[in-house]
Amino acid sequence: GRQGRQRLKHARIRVRTSPLSALPARTSLLLLGRAMKRVLLLRHGESQAQAYGRKERWRADNVLLRDAALGEQGEGQAQALAARLEARGDEPTWARFFEPELVVCSPLTRAMQTAILAFGATGVRILPRPELREVAPRGFGPAGAAQQPECTGRTLAELRADERLHSDAVDWEPLLAGPEMWWSEAVEAEDAVEARLLSFCTWLAERPETYLAVVCHYNVIQRLLRIKGFRVENCKPIFCEVCGRDWNVLPEKDEEEEEALGTASGAIRAGAPPNRRRGRAPRSAAARAQPAPVRERDVAERVGSEPGARDPP
Repeated sequence: GRQGRQRLKHARIRVRTSPLSALPARTSLLLLGRAMKRVLLLRHGESQAQAYGRKERWRADNVLLRDAALGEQGEGQAQALAARLEARGDEPTWARFFEPELVVCSPLTRAMQTAILAFGATGVRILPRPELREVAPRGFGPAGAAQQPECTGRTLAELRADERLHSDAVDWEPLLAGPEMWWSEAVEAEDAVEARLLSFCTWLAERPETYLAVVCHYNVIQRLLRIKGFRVENCKPIFCEVCGRDWNVLPEKDEEEEEALGTASGAIRAGAPPNRRRGRAPRSAAARAQPAPVRERDVAERVGSEPGARDPP
């Protein structure tokens, strides 16, 4: 009808004059199609290497930490996340409704373990993508220096032989199609890291799925988000709206939904029909499933590709 045409007209105007992060979630997804993604971004669970101090972790010859696996606590964190996503009931909006159509992870063992433990039982396909491998922290060494052991990987044959990574959900195709050594034995230059992350973002934008989970590492997440001082904890989901190279963090709670629920409760207590005291139309379940975008004033200053040096990978 006329009102519908007017709303669509206004939506088109907003697309031309507003940043993507300011668009209503449902409108942006409908208008931008495959390019716009909703991503549950996740740092792996606590690794065995995190039990060591910086001195040991920064030794390039420390073979014990090469491709470090999850520690006992890290395994528990991933299992707890799986239970949390399964329960859903008392969780924030994104956790109650978010169901990934695809899980993408770094091929480093700790990230693959996390993806399998957290999402393997859902039956969703898990794709290891080498572009998501960890980056040595700033100050570890100049480009070309020996790589930090935690950032080095294992061959496809070694990964497939590891019982911890046995899962029908894992699709090894990306590693089958690439070089045997999918990691770097030397510290990468900043432009090389950005190039591979841009390659991943381009691949992601071309995927047919809208809802995905991405499991990777501290310094990779710092670079993807480009938010100064953003805290990245082990196995704590970060929900993002992603369009190309832009990753915008969304709040865990949908404030609009909370306001609507509060209004509905007040209306019921007053004996009036819900959602009508303030002229608010009822929201569909699909609309409630979409968290509201973060406004610029709610997010820390965005900066260039600055790796997180305060927290180890």
